[in-house]
Amino acid sequence: MHDGRLHCAHCHTTAIYDPLVAQALFDETVAGVVAQLGMTLNVGVALRVIDAPTLEALRNEGSTTPGPGLQTLGIYQRRGHLRTIYMLYGLPRLTYRTTVAHEYAHAWQGEHCPLLQDDELREGHAEWVAYQHLCWLGCTHAAQRMLEAQHPYRPAMERVRELERRVGLNGVTAYMKRAE
Repeated sequence: MHDGRLHCAHCHTTAIYDPLVAQALFDETVAGVVAQLGMTLNVGVALRVIDAPTLEALRNEGSTTPGPGLQTLGIYQRRGHLRTIYMLYGLPRLTYRTTVAHEYAHAWQGEHCPLLQDDELREGHAEWVAYQHLCWLGCTHAAQRMLEAQHPYRPAMERVRELERRVGLNGVTAYMKRAE
């Protein structure tokens, strides 16, 4: 790719390159998260699809870190009244959707959980939203891979899954709104 990333043939066939396709898939993903989890925003969030160097520069501006050895795939940023989700150009379709769900969860947290200071809970909830979205889509193998992956956010996601076992889907949303 023009920013130095390499795609395998399989990833290339499902990659999102067209901005109109990216926006449509973004809208579908957000609608799915809203339908399944009721996570609506009062103030919308814009989408920007950007290359790896630009995304890295945005990440370096803020305190968002993807974890050791992980590439940043998306970032949610709020600057004043502007709210934007930046997505990496050329992501495979399913990776794109899970990343949109994760970043949309951060936008929702910013609006509905203003006192939330617990970074582990913030990332665990966002990863849980991505996991729930995969389940909602019927992508059980991909969802199972999230549960087995050695990913830095997985223990935090497991914390939220345990909360879900105790209080249910709607209970997680209610809990997040009270969390500090």
